Amino acid sequence: MSNTKNTSHNNGGSTDYYKLDKDWEDVQDIIEAKDMHWNIANIFKACYRLGIQDHSSIERDLNKMEYFIKRHKQLVNKRITLDKVKLLGGNWYEANTIQMW
Repeated sequence: MSNTKNTSHNNGGSTDYYKLDKDWEDVQDIIEAKDMHWNIANIFKACYRLGIQDHSSIERDLNKMEYFIKRHKQLVNKRITLDKVKLLGGNWYEANTIQMW
């Protein structure tokens, strides 16, 4: 399965981009095949186990999702800021060093 963006449209029925690759045996296979960022992978795992694991309550998993969503939003916003700096002809290296790391 390709990691490229799917631009097809659907009418609300089943779509190809939800079909699982035959080689995937567990969620880790999906995470690796989709090259998920750490934050997204943690959200995905918490969604998958929501309500089915004794060691992790629903509230704990929802809190984890919320935490990693917030972190990923911050990361996306930093990247958007860097893109604006580049578009405006700013010093990309300086902005990248200060804002990303």
